Amino acid sequence: MSSFSIGRAPSCDIVVVDPTVSRQHARLSAVGPGRFLFVDTGSTAGSCRREGDDWLPMTEAQLAAGDLIRLGEFETTVGDLLERAKLPSPTRPLRRVERDPLTGRIVVRNR
Repeated sequence: MSSFSIGRAPSCDIVVVDPTVSRQHARLSAVGPGRFLFVDTGSTAGSCRREGDDWLPMTEAQLAAGDLIRLGEFETTVGDLLERAKLPSPTRPLRRVERDPLTGRIVVRNR
């Protein structure tokens, strides 16, 4: 199951640069095809989801990629958040940088 931390902190998987978003604002986990579990991790400004014309506060909710949510005052969709995730590019192979134990040289290897 894929799970992503969301917040202002550079260490988060999904970084949102907005002063109303907490450093460690929430967690988003895939729970099935196109379904995600959103959990607010004790953010200061809270989280909401759009239901019709209203914004409803949420601490935990099952969401779809197209659902409109608010982190503090930052509005986005689940899908847009996932596009910000630090994921490897499917067109670029994963690479690892390491020191060759025999020569001591730095080498780049595909994973």
